Amino acid sequence: MTPFDFFPQELSAQYFAKEQELMSRGEPLIDFEEPIVKADGKPGWVLTNKIPICNLDGEVIGLVGIGLGLAISKQLLEAVGGRIDVTSVKNQGSTFTIEFPRGQRTT
Repeated sequence: MTPFDFFPQELSAQYFAKEQELMSRGEPLIDFEEPIVKADGKPGWVLTNKIPICNLDGEVIGLVGIGLGLAISKQLLEAVGGRIDVTSVKNQGSTFTIEFPRGQRTT
């Protein structure tokens, strides 16, 4: 399956070009935030990891990808002036950092 099986033509072309680049370099793509179009047609964001799959001769034969939808969290945080960030360490996992703006106290 390719992105063309799931997403609109324009996004699929972008995804496919990026995936072909990754396969030719044989390098993973970690914690990459990219736009998506959800099933209801609305735009969203996903945090993507794509890792090359190699055969026994070490040749890249495909990619495995995992995406984490962050659309709602990102929208809520940006609406109040905050942000969300993620860092990942191989074989250890990911850490999400959420920052909210500091409010002023009223007396």
